[in-house]
Amino acid sequence: MASVMIRKASLYDDEPYNNERRYKKSNRETKNKVHSLIKETYEKCIILADKSIMMGDRATAEIYYQHAEHYLHLMKRQGVYDL
Repeated sequence: MASVMIRKASLYDDEPYNNERRYKKSNRETKNKVHSLIKETYEKCIILADKSIMMGDRATAEIYYQHAEHYLHLMKRQGVYDL
């Protein structure tokens, strides 16, 4: 009886297609992570500024508001401005 060798399917069988698909998926996931990180940082700066105002530290609050404004500009430039 002849033995038949069965080769397991590999991710690399159709290498150009799979590499392109993996790259697009990875790129999309990376963009989503960056967008969410920018938005989270913006929100955190606003919260810290508000807390600084409540504690009476207007100088620190202004610094946090300036940082928040920077992240707001980044969100607008990247098209994720949905507050």
